[in-house]
Amino acid sequence: GSLDSLGDGTLGPTEEIVSRYQNSAWSLLNRDGRSKKGTHVGRFGEILAVRLVGPDGGEVGAVRVSAEVWVKMLFRMARGRVHVRPLVDFHTQGVHAFRSVRPEELSIEEPATYSASVRIPAHLLSETVYSLRVALKIRHDKGEDALIEPNAVTFRVYDTDEARSARGTFRKLMTGVVTPKLDWSIRREADADGG
Repeated sequence: GSLDSLGDGTLGPTEEIVSRYQNSAWSLLNRDGRSKKGTHVGRFGEILAVRLVGPDGGEVGAVRVSAEVWVKMLFRMARGRVHVRPLVDFHTQGVHAFRSVRPEELSIEEPATYSASVRIPAHLLSETVYSLRVALKIRHDKGEDALIEPNAVTFRVYDTDEARSARGTFRKLMTGVVTPKLDWSIRREADADGG
């Protein structure tokens, strides 16, 4: 199939247009997962990288509404005998959209490099640009510390007006910080007069 190629008036294969769209989104992505500010390095370790990856494990910069993706955090622990809990905050349009935390802590007995990942299901995110803040909460025998990467990843979500998305055949703008695909049902009720 063919689509209008991102507003320049020419037509081309859908795959080429999606590839061009993703490449333009790379300019929004902080490739090495680091920012100039934040506390991604501390006495207990360091956040080494944060990436957004698709089902094949490859890094992505733009995501279809209908695709699931993973946020992967690579971190190095400088000390053992600590308990860690990764979390990710999703921000869009100046709003804190939502937070996801690992429900339980992970006990780390020795220094090493670890990775944490969280799956973002298809049909959850809105057609907008998201910026992710990741953190690693560290509990130790003397209290708590945190490693924080405030602008870890930025990416665009797009909808190709697929009938399978939350939008269905609705053609107007879908607003909100998330647009989950929910199950709807409609049934006829008995009339109040019993008919």
